[in-house]
Amino acid sequence: MKKPYIPALVILALVIIALAVWATAGYQGSSGVPTAVTPTPIATSTPITASSTPAANTYTLAQIAQHSTATSCWLAIDGNVYDVTTFIPIHPGGRAILRGCGKDASALFHSVPTHAAQNVENTVAPQYKIGTLAQ
Repeated sequence: MKKPYIPALVILALVIIALAVWATAGYQGSSGVPTAVTPTPIATSTPITASSTPAANTYTLAQIAQHSTATSCWLAIDGNVYDVTTFIPIHPGGRAILRGCGKDASALFHSVPTHAAQNVENTVAPQYKIGTLAQ
């Protein structure tokens, strides 16, 4: 008895891997070498001063909750706060990232396959980090 869903799962897995590679490799410049995807700064209701470094900022869950839409999406993962607004269009999981906007998305983040989470955590997340979560 053939299992008709197996070829579909294989194709789906290949598509997910291709999207993950594309999203983390960046766009190729004129030299053919991948270049980093730089997030576009957006206006926020929580000002970041020029004298402070992004990692030095501390945010409460109440402040993060003010950024819960596709036009301003902040989320916390494992004590770090990220502004992922410009990452939404290239997120390998599509608009699923919106489920984490405005909240502590640690459990949601860790529910994705381990290899995908490690890839994002090591290559994509540092560019979007804006601070840490207040304890």
